[in-house]
Amino acid sequence: MLRHLKDKDLLAVCAGFRPGLDQASDPVAATKIALRSLARRHRDLGQEIDELDELIAPLAREIYHVLTTTNTTATAPRHLTTTA
Repeated sequence: MLRHLKDKDLLAVCAGFRPGLDQASDPVAATKIALRSLARRHRDLGQEIDELDELIAPLAREIYHVLTTTNTTATAPRHLTTTA
């Protein structure tokens, strides 16, 4: 039933499982409980990553600008500027 689904669809289906927690001793229900939990965790972590990326992006752009517009070799430690 699930094997033919693409990742996004598989996660949506699994996140939508509504297994009865009172049936956790049944292998099929236990599997659905685990898949539902994993799919929801994947969704939540994806959202958290997106939020953090939005926060980090301006900082990364600012640091990139500073590093590409200044003479960093003058202030960099000697061991970072020498080549083997």
